[in-house]
Amino acid sequence: MRRPTCWMLTAFVLVSAAASASAQTVHVPGDYATIQGAINSGATLVYVGTGSYSETVTLQRTMTLLPEPTTDPRMPTPIPLVAGMSIVRNSTDDPVVYVRGFHFSGAVTQTNVSGRSGITTIEGCRLDGGFTTNGCSGPDDAIKIRSCVITGNVFVWAYFTDFSGNMVWKGRATVASNGGNGALLRDNLVIGPSTDGLLITSNDTYGLMTGNTVVGVTTGYTVMLGTASGNVAQDCGGSGFVNKPAYNSNPTFTGNIVRRCGNGFA
Repeated sequence: MRRPTCWMLTAFVLVSAAASASAQTVHVPGDYATIQGAINSGATLVYVGTGSYSETVTLQRTMTLLPEPTTDPRMPTPIPLVAGMSIVRNSTDDPVVYVRGFHFSGAVTQTNVSGRSGITTIEGCRLDGGFTTNGCSGPDDAIKIRSCVITGNVFVWAYFTDFSGNMVWKGRATVASNGGNGALLRDNLVIGPSTDGLLITSNDTYGLMTGNTVVGVTTGYTVMLGTASGNVAQDCGGSGFVNKPAYNSNPTFTGNIVRRCGNGFA
């Protein structure tokens, strides 16, 4: 009579473990009506179905936010429309946040509280309200924005920054690094009208601005501590490239192209 009891106990443990593991992944609206409700459930992976969500979601811990994949692999994955997103670094566990494949109609922000660290990656998203970093970056904090379409101004500030493969429309992209490997701006396209295109600065280590194209702004590129290599400035009303000697005392400009700008380099 003892064996059935042991078997039942084992089955109960296995079912409980499976339930615990599955609880780490939730679906919207299948499991929760709102994205924030799914986030607040404690899940580490949230899939969001197609549709519009009139909420500005807040992420404060390690998690992944993805669109719900289609059941037919021949169909493209839908892009959920969300009002906005706020990422807040106020915990001591250095959260890792990964967001891909969303359309944010409003602002997307990250706020660092008390110099906390973590890793934020935003890829393949559309940001209609730009992106802004607030607060002081921690010594290991990283922000990576890649392959996004962004309308409006961008301000990325972290110890490690990576701004690559994005298209910025009607805005200025400022990418700053507190140190690390320096700010990285690579293979971006900026289309005006705007007063500025791309600005790079890094407190301790020279950053790198390479392979970018800026069109139809007043000032194409401003370098405040970094190098510029293989970039294109076109149809800029003012200077194609501006070096800030007070910050950038030993600049390196190589292989850059200026077309139809008021001035070349200043």
